[in-house]
Amino acid sequence: MMKSYDGREVEIVIAVKEFYTPKDPAMTFFAQADKQINQKVAPYTPTGWGNTLLAALAQCMREVERFPYQPSESNSPAL
Repeated sequence: MMKSYDGREVEIVIAVKEFYTPKDPAMTFFAQADKQINQKVAPYTPTGWGNTLLAALAQCMREVERFPYQPSESNSPAL
């Protein structure tokens, strides 16, 4: 998915995994973003759990949208 940052678009890739024998059978799928967000306040890696692939992906996407993308100056994407 794409996240806006300072007038630019940053690509965030979300990987979804399926657990064969999850501890909680209602949460079979796990989604995790490849980049942290909210870096300047409290860095957070968006994640999502769900009983379907779509539910886990949707929850992770909501978490990406929830906080701003604020890379440090050394991690800023090149123009």
